[in-house]
Amino acid sequence: MKTQTAACFWQGPYEQLYLLERVCTPCKKVVVFAPPLFEDANTIRHVYTKLAIGLHQQGVSSIVFDYSGTGDSQGCLTQAKLNVWQKELEQVCQHAQKKHNSANVTLVCCHSASLILTEASVNLVDQVVFWHPEFSGKKYIKQLKRTALTQQQGQHASNPNCQLFAGYEIPTLMLDSLQDLQIKFAESTNTIWFEFSVDNVMAVSREKYLLDWQTHTGFAFETLNVEKFWQATELIVPDELIESSIRVINDNAQ
Repeated sequence: MKTQTAACFWQGPYEQLYLLERVCTPCKKVVVFAPPLFEDANTIRHVYTKLAIGLHQQGVSSIVFDYSGTGDSQGCLTQAKLNVWQKELEQVCQHAQKKHNSANVTLVCCHSASLILTEASVNLVDQVVFWHPEFSGKKYIKQLKRTALTQQQGQHASNPNCQLFAGYEIPTLMLDSLQDLQIKFAESTNTIWFEFSVDNVMAVSREKYLLDWQTHTGFAFETLNVEKFWQATELIVPDELIESSIRVINDNAQ
């Protein structure tokens, strides 16, 4: 088996996107990591990288990328649009499918990353692995605003068309679009859902989502004794999550 790690700029629908690809040859499995949103990005990206390295050592290729206007990709966050990010995710999934022709494609989504999924992006992959997913845009924006109130101390965005959250100037139109989202997919969607709970108790507010997803024919659910690491004040590497993700990706990609 040959392995290679390469960073590049790749042409998205409008901007050049930064991609970090870990490639194994021959390639039978490839994982696309859906970027999380805004303040979640840095911590979750670190855990994505940890999983990507672990998978690479087992012969699984992967793609980690940034949406336009974020990370190392071109563009400006103040001009970002939800439908553009959705299209970028779709095209990266399509890129993985075409580049690794007959490979099994898995999409990994942590928390807010789930809000960018569309029926089109899901249809381009063989399965989706959720890490404590958020399916309500309204709830996510509410949490974002609550966090901002404790951090900003009267600061405001310099751009009148944006709102300031945790140091990020986010377009009001994007926030409005996110707030209207309720993520649902066809019952044939093959999904694995990891719920994080240090006491193995699922929040009542999340149970209704689980009830909806349990009707899916290709659905699996596991509760892990894992902290919501993107909320932690120090860097946490959830080894149980990494190990469990490697297991289900390998099991579902036979």
